[in-house]
Amino acid sequence: MVACFNPQRMASPIGARLGLTLAMTLGVLAVPAHADDGSKHCLDAAKAWLASCPTTRDLELVNATCPTGGVVIVVEPLGGAPLRVEVTRSKERGFRRAGDLGISPVGEFTDWNREPREARDALDAVVACAETNPDVPMSKGELSPGTRALSGPRDPTPATPWLLFAGLTAMVATCALRCRRGGTKRALAEGALVAALWLGTWILRRLIHPWGFFHQNGQGPLWVELSLDAELDHLRGYGDGFRELTSFIAIRSATDPDHAVLLAISGLGACAAPATWLIARRASAPPMFAGALALLVALDPVLARVSQSESYYGITPALLFLACAVLMTGARRPRPLELGLAVVSAGLLIAQAARVHPVCWIAAATTPAVLLVTRGRLKTRLKNTVAAGLGIGAVVGLTTGGALYEVVTGPLGQQWTPSGPQLRSLSALWADPKAWTAMGLLALVTVIRERPKATIPLGLGAFVLGVVAFADVLANQNEWIHAAYFRLPAAVMVAMVAGWFARAFDHRHRWPATAGSTMAIGAVLATSPGVGPWMPTDVREQDLAFEWRSRLPRGSTVLYLWRVEKEPERGAGWDILRLPLYGQGFAGGSVALPFTPDDPPNPERLTGSVYYYRSSLCDTSSGREACSAMENAYRWVPVEQHQLPSIPSMLDSRYVANPVSLGVFRLERR
Repeated sequence: MVACFNPQRMASPIGARLGLTLAMTLGVLAVPAHADDGSKHCLDAAKAWLASCPTTRDLELVNATCPTGGVVIVVEPLGGAPLRVEVTRSKERGFRRAGDLGISPVGEFTDWNREPREARDALDAVVACAETNPDVPMSKGELSPGTRALSGPRDPTPATPWLLFAGLTAMVATCALRCRRGGTKRALAEGALVAALWLGTWILRRLIHPWGFFHQNGQGPLWVELSLDAELDHLRGYGDGFRELTSFIAIRSATDPDHAVLLAISGLGACAAPATWLIARRASAPPMFAGALALLVALDPVLARVSQSESYYGITPALLFLACAVLMTGARRPRPLELGLAVVSAGLLIAQAARVHPVCWIAAATTPAVLLVTRGRLKTRLKNTVAAGLGIGAVVGLTTGGALYEVVTGPLGQQWTPSGPQLRSLSALWADPKAWTAMGLLALVTVIRERPKATIPLGLGAFVLGVVAFADVLANQNEWIHAAYFRLPAAVMVAMVAGWFARAFDHRHRWPATAGSTMAIGAVLATSPGVGPWMPTDVREQDLAFEWRSRLPRGSTVLYLWRVEKEPERGAGWDILRLPLYGQGFAGGSVALPFTPDDPPNPERLTGSVYYYRSSLCDTSSGREACSAMENAYRWVPVEQHQLPSIPSMLDSRYVANPVSLGVFRLERR
């Protein structure tokens, strides 16, 4: 934490799989969590100080800590989100000044003037209180940069994914109703197949890709921090969904929260393959083709990579796969109660995905289209699709509409809504002609075989891809992120391809058609942009940090350059690197002290074992000078050094050296 100013039937099978998932989750929840009560004396003193000022009467004190030479308070204004504020005796380092005191909002703020008015007014109220009553409760001494960086109060209370649990419960209820109209043996056989597909997918993906971060601009560990800290300011604008899905396992695995989060996401991501089987079968595809599609989804290099990471691209597609599967199950020869439960289940799962990250919203909105390729009369399918769309919208609005509104009206929403510069043209999609060539070949086969009805799913698929491409808010990141983005509507595309196959081929031609279609789709997936192990420099050095952090003394402090400005000619913004160091009591037990070029710390003023990590940002034009100054001003003993290939994780980032030199150094005090 740094003071800055600047996603046939389906009854028993899904129920069996989800029952196992719920049992595992309840088992984890039964483990007692760690807690950090903080200092009651500090909290009481801070509360008394705020109460002494008329300007802060409308602020609720949520928490407070009193490190040496300062106090960090968390205040919540009326109608606003909690704000963390740091008050120190070092007025030179303060964002605002009140006599001899420095006062700063803690978080990552690009432009403080664009923050919500409630936050700005809350900071103004604290500053006015400090001017009126400078007797702020703090111990003697000066708040060191290291203490300032990590002194914010951690709230390790795990969040509960109630939307997910409710969605799975409604899914089980839908499946139970369907099971009453189907044979038990058949349902058990399909349940065993679904469970086998889930386990096989999880194992295959572990063999294809090792666990590792998948996030542009070196910010993967920030998402693990979000799992550990309910008050993390950096990612509040995205929503609470990620923390709801991962915090219970991360907090209960303090010795290795990174891999606990990755384990949870890999388990959820593996649900995509069995959901693919169910979607394809409910689109009337034969078992052989449904199995082929499930295998392709299990082995897809991009889905495999993101499911072995902390990425929201590993979470949101899996939730949308489950939503499509239950929706198509409830709509097959539907009865009102079954369809209603399916819509509620899908809506809850989509709401959970929408709370993870706004990037999935457009893809999630296309989910009801899968009902157009189910069996039945076209008029009935259209009515079901419209009803499902309205029902899902109502469920999402009622359960999480307020949270989504906060995202839209926050700083992120202001950048990503149509009033901002982020909507993309369709040119991003045309960049990969192989996908359109494959779709054109499928349409050609349909025309040759004189099956005009089979063109409907292809047209719907093309429409969905076009809509998703138009809203690609991350098209300027890199080809790996671009490829992951186009996996968001994967469940809908599976339904469309399965619907096309069921309408284009009869029983006599399905074996050769399955072989040819599988090879064609597999070739597109294997050669699309972004395929291959995505291991840029910052991801590699974060993997190295997993190893060396365990070799440092517990409680040691690690200094490293974490943010620099991009070169002016490449546009505004920062190059960022976060290391998987979460403080004492967590993996490795080291305390991170990230610094910027304009706020370098003095390591000799820190107590205990002090280390300096030479990060990849030291080989950027904006970071070289700050690292050289740190390395030359103090006596450092090399502990271990590495060289990595220069592979930026952002298109507008550049390293000035290849290879990039990294290292861990121990401070030798004079």
